[in-house]
Amino acid sequence: MRAVSTVLDVAVFLLLVSAAVGTLVLADPPEQTDSRADETAEIIASSTLSIEYGLAGETRYAHGTIAELLARAAVANASFEGASLASMDGRFSATVTKETSERLVAPNRTQIVARWVPYRGGPLQGHTVVGQAPPDGLDVHSATISVSVPVAASQERAANRSEDGYDAVARTVAVAVADGLLPDNRVDASAFRESPTASATTHRYETFAEATETGVSGLLESGSVGTAHNRIVAGLARTFAADMRDRFDTPAKAAEAVQTGTVHITVRRWDA
Repeated sequence: MRAVSTVLDVAVFLLLVSAAVGTLVLADPPEQTDSRADETAEIIASSTLSIEYGLAGETRYAHGTIAELLARAAVANASFEGASLASMDGRFSATVTKETSERLVAPNRTQIVARWVPYRGGPLQGHTVVGQAPPDGLDVHSATISVSVPVAASQERAANRSEDGYDAVARTVAVAVADGLLPDNRVDASAFRESPTASATTHRYETFAEATETGVSGLLESGSVGTAHNRIVAGLARTFAADMRDRFDTPAKAAEAVQTGTVHITVRRWDA
């Protein structure tokens, strides 16, 4: 079985966006003894999940903890200024949600939310939710765990660049996001045009391009993937910088909000 790489190559990119997801197999988790959220969080962090999915007529496998798969589902559900970056029908996220719910969500007593925001409050974010929100008026136990995703952690670099202003912090975030979510000039152009990733990748490029008022369609059609990638980085950096100026008092404060490589998973449990 091939494990999920920490580097977001094209195969893992497909894992994030592909509609060709097969079944999920989960080892029996430890028995939950009460309604405390920290117990469920521990199960999520430690119990493993295997994914079988189709790629170009082949069966492929990925493996990780429930938390890791929920984190990838959150990234797969990403939207930019309200425009969805997810391609096709979102079966990967839906399958992860369904299988997690069946094994971990006590009827009407548990909610799990995985959320990815490259910097707090920014226009790019993704999430996946398992279970309903708790009713009003009940005591709710909560616990949060953090999970790394295949997007570079860039807070330290952003902090080091903060003396150069908002533009430098924003570009640091833009590079991490684009390198994590979009194939670039490391992908052979002819393979890019013919690959099963083409539809999903084109959708994601063009969604980013539209939201940042950047043109890439002609570049993708001609196979100039590297140039398209660089334009998206520039467009994201402009958008992030304008947003950071509006919401953070200083570039240093903006850098403190950066969390590109992390998904936060919050578990809430309550008594019926």
